[in-house]
Amino acid sequence: MYPQEDISILYEDDDILAVYKPSALLVHRGIGRDRVTLTDLLRKRTKQTVYLAHRLDRATSGIILVARHKEAAQRLNQLFMQRQLHKHYVALVRGVAPEQGLLDRPLTRVDGGPRVASFTAFRRLASGPHRSIVEAVPFTGRLHQLRRHLGGANHPIIGDRKRGDNKQNHLHHDTFGLLRMALHAFRLRFVHPFTGEMCDIFCPVPEDLLEPIAKMGINPDDWPLSLQTAPIDWIDALRPADLPALLSEGAEEDPNAEE
Repeated sequence: MYPQEDISILYEDDDILAVYKPSALLVHRGIGRDRVTLTDLLRKRTKQTVYLAHRLDRATSGIILVARHKEAAQRLNQLFMQRQLHKHYVALVRGVAPEQGLLDRPLTRVDGGPRVASFTAFRRLASGPHRSIVEAVPFTGRLHQLRRHLGGANHPIIGDRKRGDNKQNHLHHDTFGLLRMALHAFRLRFVHPFTGEMCDIFCPVPEDLLEPIAKMGINPDDWPLSLQTAPIDWIDALRPADLPALLSEGAEEDPNAEE
């Protein structure tokens, strides 16, 4: 289903690489019985063992950061644990979202576990009848954090079968041809753990999102460009000043938490 050519390399050096994962592709072999996973394709292309630095859920598309050796995997893990790796997502949500805001509802790290401090900044990029496109930046790493935070704010992500609005999911599927969850990891910012240089990796919004959104009357010329060109000072303005103190013991990051 996913030939090797479908895996686009977004960034590559001797230590790390960043790749595009399409929606519906598993990152690694687990409980699923998929014949091909992202890890399989990476090993075939690089001819070596690789280490995923984090994960995306099957339904989510976007950037995955990969370590090419064990030391790189350890250093990337440290970046995640220290909240020095900044992830940006774009999502189509139900309703007209506020212009921007901070979502701070405590979330469990795993289903059924204790709730811990969790924070997500967001801004509205565009809107149409009863729906919005938002950029979301998690300050913490919890399982399905964006899906739970946006859903808890009455703006569930369209296409989210587990935590979303199934009536809206079916409507967008049947009317606009949206065949996936409308969540895409489009940007990753971090200081390279070996060179010390700032890495700012961008992954364009894929056509399987752009085309259905255009059918909804939201002009694709109006918002995708701002994902790459707009200033990011709005994020720092929403970041809690006492974030380290708010994240007490037991609220550590989990690099393996899927979004």
